[in-house]
Amino acid sequence: VIGDAYLAATNLLEDQPGDHAARLARFAVDAMAAARHTLVDEEVSDPTAVVRIRAGLHCGAVSASVVGERGFKYTLMGDTVNTASRMESTSLPGQIQCSEPMAVLLARQAPDIVTRAREGGIDVKGKGHMDTFWIFHDGAARNNWRDGKSKSCFWW
Repeated sequence: VIGDAYLAATNLLEDQPGDHAARLARFAVDAMAAARHTLVDEEVSDPTAVVRIRAGLHCGAVSASVVGERGFKYTLMGDTVNTASRMESTSLPGQIQCSEPMAVLLARQAPDIVTRAREGGIDVKGKGHMDTFWIFHDGAARNNWRDGKSKSCFWW
């Protein structure tokens, strides 16, 4: 947990070459579903007042370290973590946004997970323009992507 954000990673401790991106995407889809069914205030009977979260996914290499002098923390660092954070911060409430490498990997690992290009892409601080994709959890028609490879995947 980082402030009000949650960081999850796959494929760090043991090799999961066939499904690590799919595991992460399914986790994000399940988190979105749980949020949509969690009332902000259980004493108010407004069914539209539910928790709305954003999610961002990316894949790639990372560095890990234990930091701190008193309260030690295991920390993941690197461009992959930063890009996952940017996917989250530029996403929309109730949506899962992922990078193109993640969408490519998902197409190979989980053809049942629906992705669609975000129209126009986004400008990402420190990276410039990126083509990004929405991950749908409603059964919409999916697009086909090229094959790709990665080491680790992140949900922010």
